[in-house]
Amino acid sequence: MKNFLIKSTFKASFHRSVLLMLNLIIVFLFLQGCGHKETKNHKAHDYLTVILELKVEYDDVFEVYFAENIKNQYNEKDRLGVFVRGKNSFQKVVFRLPQRTYPLKLRIDLGSKGIESPIILRQIILTTGVRSKIIPMEELKFYFRLNPYLELGKNRFMYRKKIDNKYDPYLISKDLTKTIIELFHDY
Repeated sequence: MKNFLIKSTFKASFHRSVLLMLNLIIVFLFLQGCGHKETKNHKAHDYLTVILELKVEYDDVFEVYFAENIKNQYNEKDRLGVFVRGKNSFQKVVFRLPQRTYPLKLRIDLGSKGIESPIILRQIILTTGVRSKIIPMEELKFYFRLNPYLELGKNRFMYRKKIDNKYDPYLISKDLTKTIIELFHDY
């Protein structure tokens, strides 16, 4: 009888060990599959995309200036413009910077038509296709400064305004070196 109990206990223990091993193998394969799938289907770009998620009421032209050296001035050759259709809903305004451009600072011009009107900015996204830095409006002050032609209100609201009949509303980034290194690291 004692021999039978030892064999039964051994069998039960063995079956639990086998089940545990099978579960561990399944979890391992699942995790490996997920990781492989992400790197296979999502490839990093060798360029940066700047996405503004916002609501703007009137048609306008938005621009992004970029500089790869923090000491450089912005210039016309390092600029992208995008026509923005006015809507009552949020939209994404996308700027794809040239390949192998790694800007350490950005200037985002929020209109050129001289229309004094509100903009509701949800977030700014800097992305390489795999890694992204999402900057919600609540954190904007840590990454960008508003110039005098933009007045900050509540609830993600910015008002574009004229001063002495001049109009040039834009956001200017602080040093983005750390953010750009994190986005392009290992790619």
